[in-house]
Amino acid sequence: ATHPWVDVDGAHGERTATEHVIAAGHRRIAFLGWPEGSDVGEDRKAGWEQTCEAAGLPTAGLCAWLEDDLAQGREGCARLLDAAEPPTAFVCVSDTIALGAWAEITARGLVPGRDVAVIGFDDSAAAAAVGLTSVAQPLDEVADACLVALDRLLSPGRAAGRRGARSRTLLEPQLVIRSSSPSPEKRTS
Repeated sequence: ATHPWVDVDGAHGERTATEHVIAAGHRRIAFLGWPEGSDVGEDRKAGWEQTCEAAGLPTAGLCAWLEDDLAQGREGCARLLDAAEPPTAFVCVSDTIALGAWAEITARGLVPGRDVAVIGFDDSAAAAAVGLTSVAQPLDEVADACLVALDRLLSPGRAAGRRGARSRTLLEPQLVIRSSSPSPEKRTS
């Protein structure tokens, strides 16, 4: 990029989420993502995929491409749960898709976190309300970094700096653990 930018490291977020369910004993971890071609979605998928591969876990047949929609999340979760070897955990590209998976899991009489782990991304108010583990984006830090980058571009006396300004800021999100994914010491099967 020839311009300053600020972003959140989606691959790191999904890597952290995937490591969390691996530490809890899960070995068939699915990814519910956005349609192929979404740069943000591809970045988040890469975090899940690389972490599974590094742990020697399968990824083939454990990924569904979905629109960011509750019904799509539910449908993608159902397809994977109906497979001959269903996943025991779902790492999702967004809280919206994760909440769709949550709905499908509970509709089957299963308990998120006990029977099937599910993790979202964005740490929305809805995720907090239902107990969904989610990856929280550092939005205050994003706003601060954007203001710093803008200040560098617009400050008087920095004309030379403006032409060559390539400030790049990549921030790490944090996993917020709730009841939809057990702590490693709580997983028994």
